[in-house]
Amino acid sequence: MSRRIWAPDDPRHPSSVDGKDLPPSRHVGVVLSTPLVGPQVLYQGQFREFAPSRRMEAGIDTYAPGGQSPTHSHALWEKVFVVLEGTARIDVGDESRVVGPGSVAFVPVNMPHGFSNPGDTNLRMFSVTARFEDPDPPEAR
Repeated sequence: MSRRIWAPDDPRHPSSVDGKDLPPSRHVGVVLSTPLVGPQVLYQGQFREFAPSRRMEAGIDTYAPGGQSPTHSHALWEKVFVVLEGTARIDVGDESRVVGPGSVAFVPVNMPHGFSNPGDTNLRMFSVTARFEDPDPPEAR
């Protein structure tokens, strides 16, 4: 299976991890996490078979009804969220909306953001994170 090209009708991506098997985090109600791209140093031993990248992360996460990522911010990251299935309440700064499939949210550096699944079906979201710091600087290798 290709690590660089994947389609939803392909078999389960080999980097997929069931929510119950994820390391503890502030995210609640994760059913499935599929990191597709990311810096290897961040995922050593947790995920397998994703495409390596130095500063970008991308993946698809599925949240059960009531699942959420509480409001937080990142000093050196920008993010984009795309709702693939279900309903999301997305908060970015002082803006909050309930949106459906095809909706996009952009999160600038240092902007408080979070989301939840207010619906009665699973929420699938695609996210991309651009990191302005190098998680694996040359002097650390």
